[in-house]
Amino acid sequence: MNYNFDWTNHISQLGELPPLVALWERELINELRRWIPARNDLSVLEIGCSNGRWLRWFKQEYGAHTFGVDLNSVRARIVENFIMADGLFLPVKNGTFDIVYSMGLIEHFCNSKIRHKLISEHVRVAKPGSGIVWLEHPNLNFSLDWLYVKYWYDYRQGYRHYTIRDRETKNHLKNFGVEIISSRWIGWLPPRLADIIFSKIQKHMPWLPKVPKGILKRKLFDHPLTADNFLIIGRRS
Repeated sequence: MNYNFDWTNHISQLGELPPLVALWERELINELRRWIPARNDLSVLEIGCSNGRWLRWFKQEYGAHTFGVDLNSVRARIVENFIMADGLFLPVKNGTFDIVYSMGLIEHFCNSKIRHKLISEHVRVAKPGSGIVWLEHPNLNFSLDWLYVKYWYDYRQGYRHYTIRDRETKNHLKNFGVEIISSRWIGWLPPRLADIIFSKIQKHMPWLPKVPKGILKRKLFDHPLTADNFLIIGRRS
């Protein structure tokens, strides 16, 4: 990871809760609700928690007991159970949490060996047999966002984003005995536009055969050229 970069300004600008207005945010929470049923005493750990806004979403949505790990303590006071630590070496006992996740974190680590170590920590602290591990990270491989990210964020502001494919992330998880229960691209504009167009057509011409729900997202347009984010959800064995 780019340890020389100061994330203070970025973290300070984040809102108290995720806005849930972007397509990828709405698709993300729909997928999480699908795989994480409501239950009592749910324990959640975010690695690279920033200001804890997604932890607060878990608190609000599930009433979860939330914990956040980060190397930057600028918003630690608003993160419930904040832990100042490196995500590669978590000061947490094995099998502690029901849910362990990171968002927009793994792509800042420069090579597969380090990313393998980071994911090993995700899995280690998840409860065996039931713990859910999930990672969300951008797809910068053949993405239309690549030039913007590399120029505006990396060249102009000093961030470091490295290309990582969903296949690598899934392979790391599988190496640690994690069953992949969901893997998809989220937040991609063309399928959303296609859904709107076809729904309008069917509204005015209801006699036409309906397009099966989800086929536009998962079949015709599931291509990495313009995909925004990868979401991989697994269950620890």
